[in-house]
Amino acid sequence: LKLNKHVGVGAVQSQMDSNPSITSSMIVDLNNVIDDEGVDSQEFAALCDEGFDAVIMANTIDFLNHPREVFKSSWRALKPGGIMIVPFLAKDAYVDKFEEAFTKQWRDMSDDQHMWVCGSFFQFSAGEGWEGLKGFDISPFDARKE
Repeated sequence: LKLNKHVGVGAVQSQMDSNPSITSSMIVDLNNVIDDEGVDSQEFAALCDEGFDAVIMANTIDFLNHPREVFKSSWRALKPGGIMIVPFLAKDAYVDKFEEAFTKQWRDMSDDQHMWVCGSFFQFSAGEGWEGLKGFDISPFDARKE
């Protein structure tokens, strides 16, 4: 995927620095939110005002305490017709590194439940605004669990 502009937003600058496709980045605490509004950051709000063709929230949802507000901010960041992609780790992936960081809700659910809950964050963040919602497993075939 070749992008003209790829802005990294996250909590760990070194992780963003290691991604060669990121053209600029900012540290934002996505768990610092204003209820029913979105992420509480003037810099992030200004970034969202620029309008993006796509938001890719990779390996983030499992660490969010207030995902609905983060999805609201993402909705506002998208241009009309823009897309949002939310890939997330399987429940058992990297447990040794991230188990303490995963939210309790995420740790206690199955991967199928993760997909349903993720879909609800879309529905309850912008309601009818999201179009063509789809959920599917993109993990390698030999890594899938029955």
